[in-house]
Amino acid sequence: LFLILISWPQEDFTNWLNSVGLLSILTTMNQSTVAIISLVACFGIAYRLSEGYGTDGPSAGIIALSSFVLMAPRFSSMVYDKNGEQVKQLFGGAIPFSSLNASSLFMAITIGLVTAEIYRMFIQRGITIKMPSGVPDVVSKSFSALLPGFTTFVLWALVLKGLEAAGVAGGLNGLLGAIVGTPLKLIAGTLPGMILCVIVNSFFWFCGVNGGQVLNAFVDPVWLQFTTENQEAVAAGQTLQHIITLPFKDLFVFIGGGGATIGLAIC
Repeated sequence: LFLILISWPQEDFTNWLNSVGLLSILTTMNQSTVAIISLVACFGIAYRLSEGYGTDGPSAGIIALSSFVLMAPRFSSMVYDKNGEQVKQLFGGAIPFSSLNASSLFMAITIGLVTAEIYRMFIQRGITIKMPSGVPDVVSKSFSALLPGFTTFVLWALVLKGLEAAGVAGGLNGLLGAIVGTPLKLIAGTLPGMILCVIVNSFFWFCGVNGGQVLNAFVDPVWLQFTTENQEAVAAGQTLQHIITLPFKDLFVFIGGGGATIGLAIC
C-alpha cells in the first residue's frame, strides 16, 4: 500500500505528497515493512523449526536474528590520515535496508536453519546451564539458551572473519548469492524457466506430492527478490527490471490457485 502511494502514476499527487512532507515518511514506512523481509524470515524460520523440534522457538529465533544482524553487509567505516590515505577499516557501521530485504533471503534461510539445528543439538543433548526446579520456567529457558546462543554467535563470527580474510565480496550473502542465487536466477528469471517450474510442479502433484512445497523453497526467494528490485525501480522512477516475479506467478501462472481451481469452482 505504501509503495502504491509513493509510486502513484499522477505526478500532481506525488508532488502534493512531497510538498506536505508525506512522501518521505511513506517511503520510510515502505522500507520498514517490505525492506526487512529477510530479517523477519530469519527469525521465523528458526522459531518454527525449533518449535517443530520441541525446543524453545523464541530463544532460537532471537539467536538467529542476532546472528543475521552480525552477518549482514554493512557500510564500511574508514579512517584516513591527513594525506587522504586509508589507514584503518573499522568493523561495523550502519546496516542498509538493502542488506535486510529480499536480496539477503538465502543468507536468512541459511542462518535460520543452521541456528535452529545448533540450538536443537544443545537442548536435546542437555548441553545447557541447568537451573534449580524452583526457578520460573521463563528464567530457566533464558539460561538454557546461553550456551547454544554463545556457540552459534561465535560460529557465525568466525565465518564472518574467515570470509573477510578470504576477500569474499559481500560476505556470506555474496557467497550464497554466487553459489545458489546466480544459477537459480538464470533458471527462474526466464520464461522457459518458469514453464519448467510449472511442469515440475505439476509432475509432483501428479505423483501425490505437494509440488508447491517442494519448489517454492528454491524459486520463491528468487522471484521475491525480483519483486523487490522492481519495487525499488518503481520508487526510483526507473524501468522495471524483471517480468518474471512472484506476483507474475500468482496472477498469471497459478491464477485461481493450484490447478486453476477457480474455473472448476465457477462451473
